[in-house]
Amino acid sequence: MRSPRSQTPGVGGAVGRLEVLVGTVIGQRLFLPPGPAAAVRDLGDMIRTPITCGYAEFMAHAGGQAEEALFVFPPEQLRFLTPGEVMSVWRQHAEMPPQDEQDAGYACEGRVRTTLFDRARIPIAANEEGGAIAWIDGAPGPTGAVGQIIVNITEVDWAVVANSLPELLWSYVSMVENGLAVVERMPHEIADAHWLTVCGQPLDFPAYRQITGR
Repeated sequence: MRSPRSQTPGVGGAVGRLEVLVGTVIGQRLFLPPGPAAAVRDLGDMIRTPITCGYAEFMAHAGGQAEEALFVFPPEQLRFLTPGEVMSVWRQHAEMPPQDEQDAGYACEGRVRTTLFDRARIPIAANEEGGAIAWIDGAPGPTGAVGQIIVNITEVDWAVVANSLPELLWSYVSMVENGLAVVERMPHEIADAHWLTVCGQPLDFPAYRQITGR
């Protein structure tokens, strides 16, 4: 797969390419229009840290996806959350009983702290039915990187799916542009939406790891 770094830099370019590559197939805009600029400030005030790592730029170009989105992203059929949903999911996790830090370990070869919640993590996409959430990780493990994108496969199993939000978005662009994955309609018994497939099969974690090297 073409390296994301060889693409036009920045989140805005990736959002634009995805609108062309995916939006034209599903017959409508992939992302909602961006929300008010104050949403970035409000989110930063809530988590008590500046919104960086590409997410402020993302929010300037896209307002997440509609609740009944016509396309979900791999590897866990994720829907990008609206700014209001981001704050709601963050608050829900913030209200959970705190985990004893002595019980927290590390996953993904030390890249991810296995604590269930940290104020410095921002939930950016989710599969509400499956329970998976993609986070911008502002508190990585000792071998991780601030801004890496992590997904909780279960409450105890984590995966790093990209080093950054720009890399994640450009990886989706590369998959479609290079013919490594195809935008197809999901079976009606699953949902009235589209997803990425490889050889007619949904792009699950094993296939995602094979394509991206993750």
